Amino acid sequence: MALARTVWTRAKNPEIAVRPLDRAGERVHKAAWRGTDAVPSWIWPGTDPGTRAQVEVYSYAPSVELFLGDRSLGTRRAGVAHGCVARFTVPYGAEDLTAVARVGDRAVGRAALPAQQGALRLRVAADRESLTANGQDLVFLELEVVDECGNVAMVSDTPVSVDVEGAGVLAALGSADPRPTTSYDQSTTPLYRGRALAIIRASSKPGTVQVHVRAGELGEQRLTLPVERVAR
Repeated sequence: MALARTVWTRAKNPEIAVRPLDRAGERVHKAAWRGTDAVPSWIWPGTDPGTRAQVEVYSYAPSVELFLGDRSLGTRRAGVAHGCVARFTVPYGAEDLTAVARVGDRAVGRAALPAQQGALRLRVAADRESLTANGQDLVFLELEVVDECGNVAMVSDTPVSVDVEGAGVLAALGSADPRPTTSYDQSTTPLYRGRALAIIRASSKPGTVQVHVRAGELGEQRLTLPVERVAR
């Protein structure tokens, strides 16, 4: 998506993506709709510092310079002549990645991928503040692992569980894992790349629905949503 956005919009600022460090050394399985498995994150818990990371920078500008902290990692060609992609192999570390798009010696845009800041924690965000008591209304809960600055960390396999009480039920729980190991109707699922999604369905009676989300050492969150009477 980032590459397509760069190509079609001629975006001023570059975008940075990193090939999954939990799959370091594995070959990319390309498809007609996906030429890379790189994702926009520089937070890979459990990765040893210095691990070789393959970084892709998407830019319409003819060249890109990449920095790790204040240290330049060199300049690569990008732009239309190179598919709008500049590729770097860099050591994984605890400093931000910054890409500077250049036309000659002139900087024309920049972007950054932040390194982890502080401890990781579980974050739960609902897409709405209330439900209607019609037995069909849904609320979607984004379950994410974030650092102190709110940046999503690429945590996988850690189980997250969702318990629902009151005027609602857990309709589904899962992630974007292409090879899931659990069913969507279970109350526990492994996180995938720092995320999972829970769907809560309202009951046919008004009240409140209480949601309790737990993810081991990453903490827990509680959420209460009103389930309101159907308007007549």
